[in-house]
Amino acid sequence: WKDTVSDIKRRVSQAEQLMYLEKQKFYEEERTLESKHRTKMMGSLLSDLENGCYHMFLQPKSNIENQKVVGAEALVRKISASGEVIAPYEFVPQLESEKLIYYIDFFMLEEVCKFLQSLCEKGNTNFKISVNMSRVTMAENNYIQKIVGICDKYQFQRAQLEFEITESSRTMDNMRMEEDIKRLK
Repeated sequence: WKDTVSDIKRRVSQAEQLMYLEKQKFYEEERTLESKHRTKMMGSLLSDLENGCYHMFLQPKSNIENQKVVGAEALVRKISASGEVIAPYEFVPQLESEKLIYYIDFFMLEEVCKFLQSLCEKGNTNFKISVNMSRVTMAENNYIQKIVGICDKYQFQRAQLEFEITESSRTMDNMRMEEDIKRLK
C-alpha cells in the first residue's frame, strides 16, 4: 500500500479490467457449452428423425350435427426404443428453447402432405388436416418457402391443409405474424 491516491486508482482500474476479462472468458465458455449442447441435441434429433422415432398421430375432428369425422389434427409423438410413446410436452419445449422445433414442424408437415396425397388418390378431397407450426419456426426467414417447397412435392387440394400456430413461445410480433398468415393463404 502506498499513500498516493493515483496508485489506488490504477490498482482498482487493473482489478476491473481483470474482472471484465474473466467475465468475458466465462461467457465465452458458457456459449461454447451451450453450442456443444445444441449441436449434440440436434444430432440426436436428426438421428431420431432418420431412424423413424417420430410419428404422426391423427386426432379426429367431428361435425357435431351429423357426428361424422370431417378432419383431423396431426399430432407428433416420439416412440422410444422400448416402444414407449413419449408425449410432446416431454420434448417440444426443449426443442423450442433450442430453436430446433423447426425440424419437427417440417417433418410433420411432410407427413401430413403425404397422407393428404394418399387420401386424394382414393378420391377423398374433403378431409382436412391441421398441422401445428411453432412461432419459433415462423420466426425463421425462409419458413414460408420451405412450406411451399414441401407442399409442392405432393398432389392434394391445398384447402385440405390447415395450420395451427402454437402459443407456447412468443418469438414473433403479431404484425409480422398477420403478414405471414396472409402470405400463406
